[in-house]
Parts: sequence; structure tokens; C-alpha cells
Amino acid sequence: MMNPIPSVSLSGFLQTQGECSKCNTQSKLGLILLDCFHCVCEDCIYKCADSESKQLVRCPVPTCRHCTLFQDRTPYNLLAEDLAFVLTVKEKASSNKLVCCTCVNHQVGSGHSLCLDCHLVFCKEDAKYHKKYGRSVSKKHQLLTREELNKITIEDLLKELQNKFGSCNRHNGNLIEKYSVVNGDYLCDKCASKDCMDHLMYTTQDILATSKGVLNKSIKKGQKTCSQSNHLIASLTKEFSRIMRTKDEVLERVGSFYNSLLTEIEIVRDDTLSKIGDKFEANLEELNACISSVQNLTDIHQRVYNYTELAYHFCSGKHLYSSYDTLQVKLEKMACDLATFKVPNFGDVSFKINKSMTSGRELIESFASLHLGSKYETGELVLGPTIPVPEPLLWINGIFLDKEGSMFVADGNNSCIHIFSNESYVKKVGDKADLKCPMGVSVSGNFVYVTDWMAHTLLSYNLSGKLVKKIGSNGSGAQEFWCPKGIAISESKEKIFVADLGNSRIKVYGLDLELKSYFSHDDIHGPKDVLVNSDTLIVLDSKSPFLHLFDLTGTLLRHLVDRSQPLLLKDPAFFTLDGENNVIIADEIGNSLVVYYLPENSYTQHSLGNDITKFSEPTGIAADLNGSLIIGNNGNKQLMKCFIKTTTSFV
Repeated sequence: MMNPIPSVSLSGFLQTQGECSKCNTQSKLGLILLDCFHCVCEDCIYKCADSESKQLVRCPVPTCRHCTLFQDRTPYNLLAEDLAFVLTVKEKASSNKLVCCTCVNHQVGSGHSLCLDCHLVFCKEDAKYHKKYGRSVSKKHQLLTREELNKITIEDLLKELQNKFGSCNRHNGNLIEKYSVVNGDYLCDKCASKDCMDHLMYTTQDILATSKGVLNKSIKKGQKTCSQSNHLIASLTKEFSRIMRTKDEVLERVGSFYNSLLTEIEIVRDDTLSKIGDKFEANLEELNACISSVQNLTDIHQRVYNYTELAYHFCSGKHLYSSYDTLQVKLEKMACDLATFKVPNFGDVSFKINKSMTSGRELIESFASLHLGSKYETGELVLGPTIPVPEPLLWINGIFLDKEGSMFVADGNNSCIHIFSNESYVKKVGDKADLKCPMGVSVSGNFVYVTDWMAHTLLSYNLSGKLVKKIGSNGSGAQEFWCPKGIAISESKEKIFVADLGNSRIKVYGLDLELKSYFSHDDIHGPKDVLVNSDTLIVLDSKSPFLHLFDLTGTLLRHLVDRSQPLLLKDPAFFTLDGENNVIIADEIGNSLVVYYLPENSYTQHSLGNDITKFSEPTGIAADLNGSLIIGNNGNKQLMKCFIKTTTSFV
């Protein structure tokens, strides 16, 4: 129960009789004196009453925290409040900490100080006013002195509670039969039926039975808890002593180990510093020599680049000199200038310039051979007829041509594979029940293998169109794909290679679609397509250097494209290899074909058809045995046939 702390003393109440302590006005409705000795008019009580119970719960005066009505008063709470109040007051009385509830400056001394009916503590001066002006004049307001309080036991409280049921608070004579929760009165049945019909009531039998049961249960629980606490305290004390002994032993061992370790560290540190100093002094001269050599080599590289660019412009007909003789004199002077440079510790220079070069033409050819390679190709795109199809190809992806002239075209939006024979339409394989967006397609024997971009699967069909097997799901696990795209088959090794674009890896399967292995590389950033060329695998990547050459076990042999050269690709889709060692890539965003010539150690590139009237979003591409190209032109939903007419020149 909250200890009431009123804002005014009893003397203040006597001075303000007749005025409401909340609104400070003379009330016409009459004043009601609360336990905290605040006089409040009925109008203020009505305004501050609880909205549900319509009862005043706390004193309306803002500075007062006094509780005027206890909510949820059950038989258990009645006894608990009595016990808790008396025991708390006894404890505070023994330590002289009791304070009067109406005047906080007065400590309680001897005399009448405790009201058992109202659960309030008073000093000797205010106790008599409480007995006269208490909230319920029907209560007995039994006051106990400090000495009487110390003699009270729990059994006495039960007896006192029994005595409360002696006679009705409204009039002496009838036995108490009920208790009103609203105003705290003990009433006979007649008074309860007459004046308190709407009050929450408890019978005396309920109160006594519940109070005794709860009290006995609390005493037993308290005894058990006390026994457990004593046992726990003894165990903790024993454990604490053991921990303290262990701590001392550990500290002693740690201190000894630390001292020995510190000595070893100092020895190693001194030895290491000595060795580092000797090594640094020995290598300082060598480091300075290397720095000087690098600076000289950088200067030489810049001069060679300038001379090479000049020779290239002359070969291309873009020179700025009025005659060949003028250029020849200039180049001979440059050759003599280069010969004066010395490159220590770097071996033979690959371009081998010397003073004996007296012919300007020889010097030009030497530079051109160094910078451009011995072969340079240009090409012209010759367009052929379109291949008729029975229905619109909504989105052309991978294209495959076999040796018998059959063509297989993956249609992404129609969710099927179209089959042609000698450019005549035959039938389609697959439907939307099996495929969502077929991307890559390849054929081995009597089976068609397809990658599904959206379903993240790999499928096989027979030539009759029946689904044989379907594997994979979305993810990065060994048996999963993330947007698989290109597919290629090695007939000799009976292996299927799949470009797993989202996982940046190449997966290897048997012809029965059982996983054999997979591999990746730091330079692979999203493979778009794969192509088997004899015993090697060419991988088309999403980023520079675009083309990588692997053996069929997954070992990188080399990059086919030099990182230092400008690239013409914008968004590679699929690629093919013709009979003249040309790698031809369909550039979807660039609306063009990019051709790479691949000799042993060099390449050239050029872009064909970068005109939207020729190509519009080309994706699928394949080359037949005669060198003709089949291109899927998605901008106008056509299959186009063309070939590249190349010319070769040496400079």
C-alpha cells in the first residue's frame, strides 16, 4: 500500500475549513474530509472520479499523492494489507524511522500512533484528530501505541480480523456478515441490503477462509525459501574461497610465464633488427640501380611509342610530311638516337634497332611489325536472304547448326526450340510446361540439350520432342544454376559445357546430365557463351578481356584478347567460329558483329554492320561448313543469312 504523504497538515485543515482544497471556493454542495485531511467539494469529487467505477481513487488536490480507495480489494488483499502494514510499521518503529502521515516533520514517539482500521500512522498530536474526523465515522479507528505495536503477532492479526466481524459498523447489535469493498465498512446483512446494494461485497466466511489459507501458505513458503537461501549462501561462500585460492595460483603462474616470454621476445627482437639492418644496407645500392634502370626504360618506351605511331601513320597514308625522302631522313635520325640508349640488366630489346638501318622503308616495316603484327585484315559484310519461319520468332537466343544442315533455334518468348532442315521449317520441341525462357541449344546424336535462363535448369529432349531429363534449380550449389546461358558439347570427350553466368563458372556434365566437375577463374566475370574447338574451350565473358582459352579440364591457357587494346564490344550475346579461324561475336547493344582474327600470338578486330538498317539487336549466331552465318536479328524478328568477305594486307 502506498504511504500517504498529504500536502497540508491537520493544523492547516482546521484553518481552511469551509473551503474546497482543490477549487478554493465555498462549496454549496457540501465538503467531504478525506484521509489526507483535504476538504474537497462533491463537485470536484465527481469530476475526478474514475470513469468506470465512478469512485474517487486518489485525492483531487494536484500536490497530494494520497490514495483514497484501494482497487481490486479481494479477501487476500485485505489480509495482505493488514499484515504488510503492521510488519512494516514494526520494522520502522524499531529503527525510529516512522513519520506521521499528516505532518512529515514529526517523528512518531510513544503514545497512540497506529490506526489498524485505516492503515495510517500519526504523531501523538494528530492521532486524536484522526479518531474524530476520520473518513468513515462508523470505523472504530483503533489506535495502538508504539509499545503495543511491538507486541502484536500474526496470530493477533487474525484474531483482530475475527473481532472485526463482531458487530455492524453502522450500529452495534447485529453480527457482521458482509464487507463493502467500496467504503471499507463491515456491515450486517440488513445494512448491506439497505444502503450498499450496488457495492462489491465479500462475506466474512470468504475473508477468514481465504486469509488463513494464504497466510499458512506464505509462512510455509517463507520457511522453505529461508532454508534454501541459507544452503545457497553456504555453497557460494565455499565456492568463493576456492576461486580465490585458484586465482592466486593462476596469477603466480602467469607472472612467471610473462617474465620468461618477455626475455625471449627481447632476444628475438634484437637479433631480427640486426639482420634487417644488414640486409637493408646490402640491398640499398641494388635498389637505387633498379630505380635508375626503370626510369631509363620508361624514357625508352615513350620514344619507341612515338616512333612507332609515326611509322603507323605513314603506312596508313596519314603522315604529315611532304615527301617520302623527308620522312626517311627523320626516321634515320631517330634510329641513331635510339642506338645511343643503354638498357642495363634488361637483356635483348625485342625491336633490335641499330645504326645500320639506312633505309627508311626497312625502319617503317620494323616498327609496323612490332606494333601491329604481320597480318591485318579488313572485312565487308555481305547480306543474304532471310529464312522464312511459320510463326513470329518472338525472341531469338541460341542457334546451333549440325553437319547435316539441320538448324536448332531457341525462342525465348515462345518457350520452345524450332527445328529447320536445309532452311525449311520442320517442327518445334518443348512447350511452356517444361521451358520458361530457353537460351542456349546444342545437339549430340539423337538428343537436344537446352539451358533455361529463367527456370535455372538444364534439359534434354529426344528428336521426337519428348522430355528425357531436367535438372537444376536457382542457387549457387554444385547442383544449381544462376541464369545458365551458352552450351557446347565435346563429342570426343562426351562432355557438355554450360556457362553458369550468375555464378561466374563453367559446369561440366556427361551426356546423361550427371555432373562431372565445374571450374572458375579470377578473370571470369559472368560467362555468356562457350565453344569447343578441338581440345580447347573458348569462353565468351561479360567483361574485358572477353575471350579466354581453356583446355577441356578447366586449366586457363591464355587470354585471346590483349587488355591494353581498345575493344569494340558493348554487350556480347553469343559467338561462333568459322573455318578461317575467325571468332565472330554478336554485339546486341552495338547492333553489329565483331570479328577477331586469332593467329598464334596476335589478333585484329573490326566491326561489321554497325548500322541499324543491317542489324537490330543481334543475339544468336552460328556458322555452317561453307562459311555462311545465320544470325538471329531480334529487332525485326528475323533469321538472317550473310557472310564476311575479308581482305588481308601486310605492312
